[in-house]
Amino acid sequence: VRSGAELIERNARRASRIVKTLLDFSRSGMCRLEPYSVQAAADYSLELIDSALKAGRISVEKEEGAAPKVFLDPHYMHSVIYNLLNNAAQALAGRHDGVIKVSTGWLEAEKEVHLTISDNGPGLEPATLENLFQPFFTTKESGTGLGLYLARQIMEEHGGRILVASPEGGGASVSLRFRKTV
Repeated sequence: VRSGAELIERNARRASRIVKTLLDFSRSGMCRLEPYSVQAAADYSLELIDSALKAGRISVEKEEGAAPKVFLDPHYMHSVIYNLLNNAAQALAGRHDGVIKVSTGWLEAEKEVHLTISDNGPGLEPATLENLFQPFFTTKESGTGLGLYLARQIMEEHGGRILVASPEGGGASVSLRFRKTV
């Protein structure tokens, strides 16, 4: 049983992280968009998280389809992609067959470039799917509940969107969609 002081301290640390995240985002102003490859953004973020994936014995599969560059802010996009990779890695914690698949390409029907991160973890409950983008909603002990909320805000600043799916058999996928191609 946690003492009241421990609970207060834990929640104060959580509140501090939330405030820092919001201040960082609010100070930034608008995203500075430039022509950039979604594959390059994915590769950069994979390099950042590589040691954690190896430590968790999580393998990565890449499927690179041809796609034009899009207008994005590399700083913010690296942060979004890293967060999505980290979420997938956490969903796979303790599994011996954990796989994260990163695919990129052009979706002709939608006229969009996509960057999709999927995992073969347990998937998401329908109630969780409904609340994923609500600020402060989290299923994690130490989460702030701002990761996907800010990811959606950033994608909207990019003129794009973010889609999440979790089929009944398990696993989850998050697809970043970009319309502003170069």
